Amino acid sequence: YLFSARARGNERDERLLAFAEVREMQPVRDAAGRLVAIPELENAVLPAFHAVQRQQARREARRRLHWNRVAVYVRPPLLARPGALHHVFRGP
Repeated sequence: YLFSARARGNERDERLLAFAEVREMQPVRDAAGRLVAIPELENAVLPAFHAVQRQQARREARRRLHWNRVAVYVRPPLLARPGALHHVFRGP
C-alpha cells in the first residue's frame, strides 16, 4: 500500500508512506548454514520501494518529497543474528 500524507499543521510537510506485509518466510541458506536470501521479504519490500520511486518520478525534480517511509510488518518474526541479516541486505 502507498499513501500520500500531509501534516495537519504544516501543509508543506508532505511525504509518502508505503506499507508491506510478509506473512511467512522461507529463508535460503548456503551449505554452511549462512543466511543468503529471504525471497518473500524481497518480494514484499521491492514493490514498496518501486511504488515510492514511481510516485516521485511523476513530480518535478525540485518538488520531490523527502522523509518518505517504508514500513514492513513481518509475521512470524524471523529469528536470525543481526550480522546474518546485514549480510543479506548488503549483498555478498
